[in-house]
Amino acid sequence: MFKRMFFSLILVGCLVLIAYLFFNYNYSNEAILGKVTDRNGYTLNQVKTPVTVELFIQPGWIPLNSNEKKEINIKLKEDNNTMIILKSVWNRGTDIYFSFTTTYNLNRNNGNFLYNGIFNKDGTFTSFGSSNDFYLYNNKNEKIEVGQTGRGPKSDFSFGITSDNYSLLEDGFYVKYYGFILYDYSKN
Repeated sequence: MFKRMFFSLILVGCLVLIAYLFFNYNYSNEAILGKVTDRNGYTLNQVKTPVTVELFIQPGWIPLNSNEKKEINIKLKEDNNTMIILKSVWNRGTDIYFSFTTTYNLNRNNGNFLYNGIFNKDGTFTSFGSSNDFYLYNNKNEKIEVGQTGRGPKSDFSFGITSDNYSLLEDGFYVKYYGFILYDYSKN
């Protein structure tokens, strides 16, 4: 009796694992995005380049103490099935570094999304963008200079603000990011 119950539990566990793996491979957002960008059963088209998103960074999210890092993980915007999340803010002493990540809510059959890279028809990928993709300003419309910038992995992006600009951050600030491309896709 014990062996039979044990074997049944093992069998159910294996079936649950197989179902989970099948779902993850075929229906998760990562799986859909991977198949779409690889053009594996999908048609992918660039619709608009560049797409501008505007975000507001609240003053409470900005660490003013040197070497302080805040894990924020707050969704700032949702547009074209793409969620833009402020992941972390790190005061590195000489600058404050802001890191953003993106997540997706993709439909299996068709839809659109934002990405900061070019998916070439031959299956290759081209990085897209420059430090000019960022325009920062405060409530008084004073420009804030961008220091170091970064892209990746995936469609993540980041930038730093040097210490000589800290006084412009006290009431929060706006970010205009010009680095996204709008894509649409459909299942073949």
